[in-house]
Amino acid sequence: MTEEPIKNYNNIPGDPSHFVRGNLPKIKKAGGLHAYLDDLHARRGNLVRLRLGPFVKAVSSTSPAVISQLNKSANFDKRPPLIRASRSWLGEGNIAELSGRESRLTRAQLTPMLGKDSQRLACNVGVTVLERILPRLIDKSINLVEACRELALSTMGECCFGADFRSGLGADIGQHFMHVLRTNPIKPGPPFPPFWQPKYWHWRKDVRTLHKKVDELIQKRKLTGAEKYTDPSGDLLGLLLSARDENGELFFSESEARMAVLAFYFGGVEATSSSILWCAAYLGAQPDLMKKIQSELDTVLQGRAPTYDTLWQLPFMHSVIIETLRISAPSPVNMRLIQEDVLIDGYRVPKGTVFFLSIIAMHHNPELWPEPFVFKPERFINSDAEKYPRHAFMPFGVGAKGCIGGRFAITEISLALAGLLQRCSFSWPDTPELHGEFHSGALVPKSAHKLIVTTR
Repeated sequence: MTEEPIKNYNNIPGDPSHFVRGNLPKIKKAGGLHAYLDDLHARRGNLVRLRLGPFVKAVSSTSPAVISQLNKSANFDKRPPLIRASRSWLGEGNIAELSGRESRLTRAQLTPMLGKDSQRLACNVGVTVLERILPRLIDKSINLVEACRELALSTMGECCFGADFRSGLGADIGQHFMHVLRTNPIKPGPPFPPFWQPKYWHWRKDVRTLHKKVDELIQKRKLTGAEKYTDPSGDLLGLLLSARDENGELFFSESEARMAVLAFYFGGVEATSSSILWCAAYLGAQPDLMKKIQSELDTVLQGRAPTYDTLWQLPFMHSVIIETLRISAPSPVNMRLIQEDVLIDGYRVPKGTVFFLSIIAMHHNPELWPEPFVFKPERFINSDAEKYPRHAFMPFGVGAKGCIGGRFAITEISLALAGLLQRCSFSWPDTPELHGEFHSGALVPKSAHKLIVTTR
């Protein structure tokens, strides 16, 4: 029996590409990289290729075995230049772009900071914020989109910075952060930032202002002794400023602490608020599921505010959140740089190729998920989730560049959904609109502003 010959990159299934623009026009026409990859995999199979402009080769796979293979490689822990450019506003050398030993040491410091104590803090803060927001949501002073954004901004603001984001310096940081996020002219896809556009340089000036505001807060915290902050239930900035290495020296410099807290804040605000909105959108389209969650909440909480401990006594609500993250993962595409030639499914992929970890295409793969576009929370109830391959479900990425705050995010989403459904119900005015668009760093429900909120 002869071995099948190794095929080269150009033999990988993919769409024809323009010699200069590559597949960028098709990506734009599809509505973004996430939508194009989802469609490309549906048409061409589990392994596909594409080009971003004349020079950038890329591949994408929806095979859990391939993801597992690459995740074990030491040459798969670096992001490509195009994604580093889109995150440049976090600061030079930000923690999201570290690799190798430096990345492992930093993640080892950060992971305990986002454990149960921090999640309990998020629950306590979130309940207080919800009590402020709910009356305005119920009397329609704000809509659900505004409520979810304010909830995420305020909760993450206090948990990350230890500051009230309603006034003073905290409000300044929150406003500058959202402005920088929404005016970011660097989009995933093109291999370089639009440095020829005046708005790019205006945006860079706004980024420097944001950094100055956070640095000002750091100096204020140091004056109050935040560098000696050892309370494990404290905010992230205080924990970063007090972290020590094995020699007892400060682990993070002030600039590194700023970059770390901004990176976590960036990863939490839009992703969390969009996930809450997606939950509301799907439940508004299936009121029977919403009533089942409300019945579970009434039985377990009996009118009390949710806490960290009671959140994990709500298995059906949890399954709804996980199924929402499967169909509409907030970060639908992750990227890695292939640093050495590698063999993937019999094809030789050259060094320098961008590897797209298309989370949304993986989650929509019918070989892994029967009826992938049907909202079925029962997939994740009890032992049913165990039948799916490892890496088939990865809403927060995987490996050295996976989100270390995934558990924290699920806690915050759970707290928000429980608090909202205790008092409110969601519905659509007519036909549910469950289409997404990539906005401000996350996949958001395009028509969520149409959702109707009524009191129970």
